[in-house]
Amino acid sequence: MVYITIVGSGNVARRLCHAFRNARIPINQILSSSTTGKKLAEDFNSQIISSPNEITDGSIVLLCIKDDSLKKSYLEKFKGNYLLCHTAGSVSIEVFGDRKKAGIFYPLQTLSADREIDFANIPICLEANNLKDLSILKILAKNISKDVRVINSEQRLQIHLAAVFVSNFANHLYKIAEDILKEKDISFDILKPLIKESARKIQILSPEKAQTGPALRKDKNVISKHLKLLDKHKEFQKIYKIISNSIIETYKA
Repeated sequence: MVYITIVGSGNVARRLCHAFRNARIPINQILSSSTTGKKLAEDFNSQIISSPNEITDGSIVLLCIKDDSLKKSYLEKFKGNYLLCHTAGSVSIEVFGDRKKAGIFYPLQTLSADREIDFANIPICLEANNLKDLSILKILAKNISKDVRVINSEQRLQIHLAAVFVSNFANHLYKIAEDILKEKDISFDILKPLIKESARKIQILSPEKAQTGPALRKDKNVISKHLKLLDKHKEFQKIYKIISNSIIETYKA
């Protein structure tokens, strides 16, 4: 019998709870003092606890909390005989100090509390301080995903950096595009087929081969027109220039 304790009640916590329930793995405990934590415990028929001292020995404990909360002073409160793991992309396993039963259970995906997502194809990056615990994490991860990988902390940080570019930065550019369209009362929906095709294309072509647009063509006339349209939005204009120059430099040969 696997005992799972989830620490936290945010997006990652809720989505992992759903993934485990779909795999018929019960969530034994939720450690949280918030209203959302109590609701999470109710939704998944879990025991709500308020202290690390209440965690069941032998559990797999998943810390689904903000990266900057993973501090030595906080982690030292977890002293029991259980496998303590965090789910962060940018925090090294070294944060656990000399704790022997420690690991990483990092799902590489953008997760929102109110959006259902199929974990089957989400890469889950694992790391542990010993082979026995790594095997335990592999078994758990394979219950919810077909893509389970052993990734060290240095690699995981590099992956997290790359993920920020393709997900967080890309979404911010969508927001800028939406703001630009609103000025002329145009719905963002008009761009959705383009966004979908760009995402599909990258499944077949490398990013280098998939690149198109005025910067690739070095079309200074079009670039100048666009920059003029952005005269009232200096931040957008700056971003446009930086990305265009980066594309031009990348393909200048």
